[in-house]
Amino acid sequence: MAQYRNSFHDSMSHDSKEFITTEASPIEYKDHLIYERIKSVCFDVVKDGVCIGMYAGINGAKGFIDKIA
Repeated sequence: MAQYRNSFHDSMSHDSKEFITTEASPIEYKDHLIYERIKSVCFDVVKDGVCIGMYAGINGAKGFIDKIA
């Protein structure tokens, strides 16, 4: 199990959580971790324990990392 901080957390929204927990195993890519948090739907990009991106596909997550790395 993994837990990381949600940088998109909105304290005014009851649906928004400060921390995300997942059973997914991470994919390591260019010093980042990618978690397939929702099967085939949501891929979280995590750096230093903080979620910095949420993408609908693995290619989107990797493309984001390519842009910032």
